[in-house]
Amino acid sequence: MATAGEPNDEDDELKDVDRVISELRSAKKELFERTKKEYTELERIAQREREFVDMRHRLRTEQHERERHHRTAQRVIELEDELKQAKCEVVKLSDTNRNLKQSLDQEVEF
Repeated sequence: MATAGEPNDEDDELKDVDRVISELRSAKKELFERTKKEYTELERIAQREREFVDMRHRLRTEQHERERHHRTAQRVIELEDELKQAKCEVVKLSDTNRNLKQSLDQEVEF
């Protein structure tokens, strides 16, 4: 039986675990330091990629807006033409109506 002053198996096991944890942390730190430059470069590349993805999205949105504007302008032109034709038709019908009224008035007079 171990006394209070003597190391026991549990203490040795804890020391071994602490040593392994320390070694793992050191290895992790060392690896991070060795790959820090590559990690920084990877972050820079990822940032540039996001910028270009955003640019592509903006350009596509602008293109769609231009196309939509063009279609709208074409439709306005078509509607203006239809309106002109309708106005001409109204003028013709008004003239025909006036002529028919005159003829009717003349017939009634006779």
